[in-house]
Amino acid sequence: MLVITAVEQGRRMANKASQEGGDNSFLLQAGRDVHYHFHMEGVPYDQMRPIAEELFSGNFERLPGTARDEAHARAGEILEAFIGRLRSVNPGGVVPAGDPGFQLDLFSAQRGYARRGEGVLKDVLVDLLVRRAAAEEPGLMQLVLGEALDVASRLTEAEYHILSFIFLLRGVQHTDYQPQFSAL
Repeated sequence: MLVITAVEQGRRMANKASQEGGDNSFLLQAGRDVHYHFHMEGVPYDQMRPIAEELFSGNFERLPGTARDEAHARAGEILEAFIGRLRSVNPGGVVPAGDPGFQLDLFSAQRGYARRGEGVLKDVLVDLLVRRAAAEEPGLMQLVLGEALDVASRLTEAEYHILSFIFLLRGVQHTDYQPQFSAL
């Protein structure tokens, strides 16, 4: 009579385990715990431009003539500003273009700027996109920045001023402030 312990049976099964995967697949196999650190690969800045142009062209509303040309020009303008700012912040970096969430956030910024075309809006959207590109780990920060990109394109310049004023009143505290007056 042959008695196989649970440990021995686990070893035999581990030796017989197999996996199959296709192109660009990522397989994990372990006899016990698996710890995996998620790291999204990106593309160099020069390869980002055609991806973003295709994304915008394929998803933006079909507009006739001059409106279409203006929308595409604005989308290109914000893309160039984003890539330029990202290069200055992280010269050797990559853009997480393979991440569907980032692609949708980029499209959201392009769509918002294509609709309104305000200079202040472009600066806000570019800042948010740079921060979104730098947020490597999936989580709350990526979600918050994605939502901020949607909301930012809906606010008027006057609303930005009001929000800034509210922030100054509620979020900034002056400590040891003593006004200096000089006699004329």
